[in-house]
Amino acid sequence: MTRRAPSDSPAAPPPDTVVRVTIDRLVVHTGPAEPDVDAPAPRRRPRLGLDEYLGRRS
Repeated sequence: MTRRAPSDSPAAPPPDTVVRVTIDRLVVHTGPAEPDVDAPAPRRRPRLGLDEYLGRRS
């Protein structure tokens, strides 16, 4: 087995490397969903007071 000296042949540049990436599935894990909490409705002022209501009924 004979070794060549580095000066015997010119150094060839390495070939370009092509990398191809294909993603075929995406898996996402999440925690449990928080329950929906309805905000309490704002308190509305009655349109008629009790006295007004009773006065209209009589």
